Amino acid sequence: VFKNKDDKPWSTVAFEAQLSIAEANLKEGLTHIAKRHMDNMQSYFEKDSEKIGDLLRTRYHLCLFRASYLSDLGDPNCLFPDRHKAIRKAEEELEKAEMYLTRRLKHYEKLSELPQSNLHPQFFFLSRVYAHRAKLYIFFSSYMQKLTPLETLLKPIELLEKARIYAARDGDPSLY
Repeated sequence: VFKNKDDKPWSTVAFEAQLSIAEANLKEGLTHIAKRHMDNMQSYFEKDSEKIGDLLRTRYHLCLFRASYLSDLGDPNCLFPDRHKAIRKAEEELEKAEMYLTRRLKHYEKLSELPQSNLHPQFFFLSRVYAHRAKLYIFFSSYMQKLTPLETLLKPIELLEKARIYAARDGDPSLY
């Protein structure tokens, strides 16, 4: 699917464009259209291709999170039989996104460049991961990791504080 007329693989710019289209569709609630875009790219993101960087993989998994989180259980084409499975899948996608961001961050730590940069959009994506995870704890705490009642109240606050700190590190005052 992702080959041009010379049968060469698409460039990174093409993947970024497809992800931007999927993100826009998800923001509008058009999960079917976004899911179609992501399904077309799935084979490229599943294999460990050197062409696709960690930030693109993070964006892809954040799109999959949003698609799972917004899934309409009443739809006959829905992949999830119940909300619990949809939320578990959404949490898995957040963990994958965080893993790719952590892997990318380790590269900059090895170069000793971490204190010299705000690493945009690294910290922006980390703030989104933690904010989305807090959202899951706020709205679906019974489906998340089992915590004591007090921890269940405090976990979203902790995650939102992490998201706020990473947003500040990114340098975006509107998210801070």
